[in-house]
Amino acid sequence: MRTVLTLVVLILLQIPMAALAQQQEPRLMIVFDASGSMWGKLPGSSLTKFQLASAALRRWLPKVPGQVRSGLIGFGGGASGCGQVDYLAPLDKHDTERVVLPLGKWNPRGKGPIVGALARSGRTLAGKGPAVIIVVHDGADNCGGDPCAMARQLKKTIPGLKIHLAGVGLKSEAAGAMACVARETGGKQFNATAAENVEPIIKQIVTLARAQLLSASPRATRPRLKQGPRRAPRRQFAGEGLLATLGFAKSDLPLGIAMNWRLRALPKASSKATGA
Repeated sequence: MRTVLTLVVLILLQIPMAALAQQQEPRLMIVFDASGSMWGKLPGSSLTKFQLASAALRRWLPKVPGQVRSGLIGFGGGASGCGQVDYLAPLDKHDTERVVLPLGKWNPRGKGPIVGALARSGRTLAGKGPAVIIVVHDGADNCGGDPCAMARQLKKTIPGLKIHLAGVGLKSEAAGAMACVARETGGKQFNATAAENVEPIIKQIVTLARAQLLSASPRATRPRLKQGPRRAPRRQFAGEGLLATLGFAKSDLPLGIAMNWRLRALPKASSKATGA
């Protein structure tokens, strides 16, 4: 006699698909200053501010994990004056070489339209989900823009946004004018006054951005199901068993929702033989 055990599993689900579709991968935008003043130098090195900051990014951006989407926007570096804002590396799966490669082809010159670069970043990062902008610069906006107003606007349109400022030889007046950008978005402001300080502040900002992007991403913020009251153990069946796992194709996102399972063991098959 063969024992036949048939299990009927009924799964009752209500999946918030609209909310799930709104979840986005964490995003990082580097905004880099290529205005003429970046040819200047800091005490302790023969390298320019542009070269020091570029090398530091190349050194520490590999710490950004692959699930982050990253890009590069530059301002200055051209003949268009205050209109020179360039989308140098489109937002895509993070790859350090792809992001920093355009910097090697740049020639710092011209004005410093930081507000225009922030506006361009905002259009690129618009939407829900964690987002960080790292601004590498050596001065305040000198094209008539209002960085404080822009920061407030970006925070409204991108609720999960934080802007960190990596100053490279900022004067105190410029640092004060830009401080509101970090303050309005919950970011941090740093300023390297010597060549030896450039890499440490880039390291600190990249590390901070990495932690913020991962802690706010759907993978890291898995909702916990509420546990109901414990029930008395139910009768255990020997023999065949069932192990069920439920997930989404091409994704490791947790469902984060309650499920109701109902298992039924059907009666055993008859042991009587059928004769000819």
